[in-house]
Amino acid sequence: DLEGGLYVIRGPDGTNYHPTNLPEAFRRDGLSVEADVIRRDDMASIGMVGPIVDVVRIRRVEEEAGGG
Repeated sequence: DLEGGLYVIRGPDGTNYHPTNLPEAFRRDGLSVEADVIRRDDMASIGMVGPIVDVVRIRRVEEEAGGG
């Protein structure tokens, strides 16, 4: 079986990062997070959305009222 879905973390510059180990609690569309990651140039993926990364630390951040 081939799984086709994935989650990405979008950086402030618009870069999409493909996390290899995103915790289940953070697998929600539109969730604002702050994350420390390690880039994995030794890995490849069929997702082709951006650099593959391992999440070292992640936390939810609240968006400012009136912000977009």
